[in-house]
Amino acid sequence: MKKIRKRIRKRIIVNYYIDESGTPEFYGRKNKLLVGKDGYSPILIIGLVSILNRKKAYQQIEDFKKSILLDNNLKDVYTLHQPGWFLHAKDDHPKVRELFFDFLTTLNFQGYFIVGRKKLDVFEKRHLKSEKNFYFDLIQNLLKGRFKKGI
Repeated sequence: MKKIRKRIRKRIIVNYYIDESGTPEFYGRKNKLLVGKDGYSPILIIGLVSILNRKKAYQQIEDFKKSILLDNNLKDVYTLHQPGWFLHAKDDHPKVRELFFDFLTTLNFQGYFIVGRKKLDVFEKRHLKSEKNFYFDLIQNLLKGRFKKGI
């Protein structure tokens, strides 16, 4: 009897998530320039994360959240014990943020990030004073070459 080998190409599903830190704003209400003002961030960071097993990653994050809530060293952190609490780097207590960053090193994912410097002269010339153009220019550069046919 002849053994027949058939190659079956397994389809791999990759889950992508995009988020940003900062805002693409250069101008506020009534077209008031924000550059250089208090609270103005001179950069916009956009990140792309790819995960193969999103259910496993989700469960690991949920388990981490439960461990944070049960941690006696964090029992006095007020925000952790508020209804609807969720992990968010900007709003998390520094101790929680540090633990989460350590936890992230245990997850299986790939991350890509682009940092956009908000230079007014470039914004006016290249992006035609459009915050949407600035934002999508960064997105376009972040995604360039990330997706390959057949994967």
